[in-house]
Amino acid sequence: MLVSLGGQETPGFPELGAALGAHRIGDVVELELVRGQKREKMLLTLGSRPRVDVGGTAEGLAQFTAGRYAETDAELKVAIEGLTEQEAGVCPAEGEWSVKQVLAHLILTERDGQSVLANLAVSGWLDGGPGNRW
Repeated sequence: MLVSLGGQETPGFPELGAALGAHRIGDVVELELVRGQKREKMLLTLGSRPRVDVGGTAEGLAQFTAGRYAETDAELKVAIEGLTEQEAGVCPAEGEWSVKQVLAHLILTERDGQSVLANLAVSGWLDGGPGNRW
């Protein structure tokens, strides 16, 4: 579990975002982690995500996104092929999620991600607008 990044505590995603926002690509930051019962510190060089060329148009982005969804859907179909409804509802062990729970989580996370991207696009942040330090 990540405890801090660059000296800032990260108890949740908002704090992690703020800690990352205080740095730039190429900065070396100290991470503090908890693994099992052990606390560890390490240095991390921040990098960027690779940029994907989607043609610079809304249509290009829509086509790229549709392709990625098709790939992901095909992978998920293979992963759950032959699984019955009953099997998909069974948790493999205490504290672990069933296949149905994992899929529900993926759906909700995807919806949240789309909402965040829409807000970033409207604000101009994705185009290097206000606050875009990456």
